[in-house]
Amino acid sequence: MDLTNPSLRSMAVARRCACGERQGRRKFFKSPFPRSLADVFRGHGRCIDLENDRARAMTDKREALTPILETLGKLFAMLGSDNRDEVANAAAKMNAILKKAGLDLHDLWQLGWNANNDELAAILATMFADDVDVLLKIGRERATYFCNDAVFADVVVRGNRNTYAVESRAFANWLQHEFFLEMKKAAPSSALKTAIRTLAAIAEFGTQTPRHRVHLRTAEVDRRIYIDLCDEQWQCVEVDENGWQLVKAPPQVRFRRTPGMRPLPVPQRGGSVDMLREFVNLNDSGFVLFVGVLLDAFRSGKHPILNLVGELGAAKSTLAKIFKLLIDPDETELRSLPGTLREIFVAVNNARVRAWDNVSQIPGAISDALCQLSDGSGFGTRRLYTDDEEIRVQGSRSIIITGLTNCVTRPDLNSRSVVLTLQPIMDEDRKSEVEFWARFNEARPLLVGALLDVVAHGLKQLPNVRLDRKSRMADFELFAHACEEAYAPAGSFAAALSANATELNETLIEDDSVAKAITAFMMKRTKWSGTTTTLLLELTNRDCTEQRVSKQKDWPKDATRFSKRLRAAAATLRKAGIDVAHGTMPDRNKTRIITLRQTESGRSDSADAAKEKSRPKGGVPPMADKKKQRLQRPGVRKR
Repeated sequence: MDLTNPSLRSMAVARRCACGERQGRRKFFKSPFPRSLADVFRGHGRCIDLENDRARAMTDKREALTPILETLGKLFAMLGSDNRDEVANAAAKMNAILKKAGLDLHDLWQLGWNANNDELAAILATMFADDVDVLLKIGRERATYFCNDAVFADVVVRGNRNTYAVESRAFANWLQHEFFLEMKKAAPSSALKTAIRTLAAIAEFGTQTPRHRVHLRTAEVDRRIYIDLCDEQWQCVEVDENGWQLVKAPPQVRFRRTPGMRPLPVPQRGGSVDMLREFVNLNDSGFVLFVGVLLDAFRSGKHPILNLVGELGAAKSTLAKIFKLLIDPDETELRSLPGTLREIFVAVNNARVRAWDNVSQIPGAISDALCQLSDGSGFGTRRLYTDDEEIRVQGSRSIIITGLTNCVTRPDLNSRSVVLTLQPIMDEDRKSEVEFWARFNEARPLLVGALLDVVAHGLKQLPNVRLDRKSRMADFELFAHACEEAYAPAGSFAAALSANATELNETLIEDDSVAKAITAFMMKRTKWSGTTTTLLLELTNRDCTEQRVSKQKDWPKDATRFSKRLRAAAATLRKAGIDVAHGTMPDRNKTRIITLRQTESGRSDSADAAKEKSRPKGGVPPMADKKKQRLQRPGVRKR
């Protein structure tokens, strides 16, 4: 443009002035200060129209959200899953549903804060609530906690008090159920794990958390025995010296339950222990011992190991099942013997009575574990392979072993065992399984009631029973003697137990080549003394045994191995009447010597054996057996 032309220059100036005026107006209207009162009313009207538009938009969005809200809530709960694919799938479905309704996640959040409808606001608040906080609130308000080796919770289910370990699946299921009732959705697994760990930590380190002992099936508190029936009402039987009755578990008694446990029948009065005879294949002495071990399973403390031995078809497994069904019914009454210590202790952690069927041999480590279970010793192992936490199993259990032959060959396990030898059943005397178990299940409530009557009698008589001689299973013997007169003649248990101990000891001697050689060596001697090497040479060169045990593979080849074997067999030989003493000679070298000495019972047995050899064939008179039993029978005194 040629600005030298006056007319064109004036037109450019006019155009710039007009542009400046329009720019000034724009700046004026953008200013927060109105130029006149008319502008104020004009802006207020525009604000009212905007608010109305927003209200109508929120109403439309709320109406569009209401029919899809339930579906969105279910998908929203899935966003807390540990599965990434599941989370991505749930988010994609939520976006698709919102997009189809003309909404997005921002609208969902905005409606949650601005909703005037109480029901809608509650649902949206539920969707956006923190699941962990809700779970913690439920866990703290609806459960009470106490500690033992672990943290346990008492919860009310169908009006009954149930006890669960906080880290167990049962407590997690209960918490999941309560959360669903509260929130109408499933709790994410990550939130559930976090809440359970938090509840356990609060209870473990809380100063007000009480401590209670947790029992499995049976408990003994204040000279009362409680048996958990494992029914839905959480009933238990209380037994004292005055009898038994059905009660709710008192506050000081807590029972835990495992998934495999099955309920006991409600006991009935009017039965007798003699009703059990038609279901067992035992003679009189075997029946007395079996009932004694059965009654002992109700109490706390050390328990003997019941070893059932017999031929094929002797009803060993049936007898073991009967024991389980009368004390501690289980989903699997009979099992195979585990091969590791961890497996064996995990198995007994979930049952009060454990029966292992068809055992042919017991390794040394498993034999030691069975001794621990009999005494109530504990077992600890690492919980996981990635941490240093430990899981502990403790408590005495009643153990049953069945087999064709006596597989208890170690003295420590032998001294804790009661062996019952079952005779084969003739084909004409057999019953069908259906007929047998139908009859047994019919009599089972009466049998349980009869056993509880005998237990009550034993609790009443127990303070008055004293033993002249006590074995390592003294508590078992005391309680059995206290219960004896309620189901058998006086003195029958002592005689049966003495004969059983003699038979067990003879079995150990037969299985131990060193013990067998020394027994034969001392047959015509009352005392012998010498070094370990000398004794080994005497037994090897002058082998008096019928089997020539010195030629067997397990015979010790040197004095060191022989000394260890002799020490292990010392207790067995002592019961057979041969005392083994280790000492030193009073010389400069202090040479170690071994002294073998026949005791009174050993000399009596040797004399009986000599008479038997000189007596013609035809058997031993009954008086000899009675004399032998009388010498070994433990004395029982009652106040």
